[in-house]
Formats: sequence, C-alpha cells, structure tokens
Amino acid sequence: MRLWLALGAMIAAVSTPPVGGVAVAALALLAIVSERATRRAWRSFRAPALTVAIAVALQAWLNGSHAAWVLGARVAGATAASAWLAATTRPGDVIAALRRARLPAALVDLIALAARYVTVLGETLTTAREAQRVRLGWQRLPARLRSFGALGGVVVGRAVDQSVAIGESMRVRGGARR
Repeated sequence: MRLWLALGAMIAAVSTPPVGGVAVAALALLAIVSERATRRAWRSFRAPALTVAIAVALQAWLNGSHAAWVLGARVAGATAASAWLAATTRPGDVIAALRRARLPAALVDLIALAARYVTVLGETLTTAREAQRVRLGWQRLPARLRSFGALGGVVVGRAVDQSVAIGESMRVRGGARR
C-alpha cells in the first residue's frame, strides 16, 4: 500500500502544476514527522539535495526563475515522497510489493541487488571517510577537496569491483541465462 501511495504521490508531484509538487512535499514531510522517521528520511533526502539545488540553479540561469520554480517544486514533491517511502518501509517490503505487482523478475532482482549494495557502499563510504579523518585529511579546504575526490574514487572503485564479482558469480551460477 505504501509503495502505491508513494508512487502515486511522485506521479502527482511531477505531472501537476508546481503547487501540486509543493502540496505533495508538504504532505510527505508531515507524514515523515508524524511517523517519527525524520532522521532516516534526512539520510535519504540529503544525498540528492545538492544535485537538485544545482539543477534548479542551472534552470534559473538558463531559463528563468519560473522554470526553476516549476522544476524545484516538482522535484521536491517527488523526492519527499520517495524519502517518506525509504524512511518508513523496509526494502524487503518494497521488493515483495514489486513481486506482487508482477514486475519482471529480472527487474525486481536488480532492484533487490541495488538495495542490498546501497548499505554495503554506505559502509565503505563511512570506513574510508573515517580513515581519512584519522589521517587529518579534512582539516583545511584544499585537503578537504582532495580527500573528497579520493573518497569518491574509493567508493566508485569498490562499487565496480563488487559489481564485477557479483556478475561473475551470477554467470557461474547460471543467472545470466534468464
């Protein structure tokens, strides 16, 4: 039920006028607060926040403030709805709902795999950042920028390594024939 409600809210946020996106964002944030899931929602919301801010700023610069308002309102509504879903629903429940909806098995398996490795990559990020902090890699702005770049490289490198290992194990087990 939550999956369909969140999906409907995301569709409403992006397909209605900007006021609809703002209304969806307000309702999703109210639901997050009422379910006491603000910390979990913030963790899923803060990652795309910078990207959205940059996209809105570029839209304002290239196409004017009205276009930026439309984009910002719609993205805020859809992102808040997805943050509510991520903060209040276990990934296993979302996967089960997708299976019940009869989505293609390969797609559901891919989503389940991605959900599993989000936590693995989060742990890699935390470990690498803590190692940098111990080595004084975040003291001044130039060091922070270097450390941030190195951190991204470590996480992307480990993600690629793990994807290759998983692909090989799936191939060996016959998962590539589906």
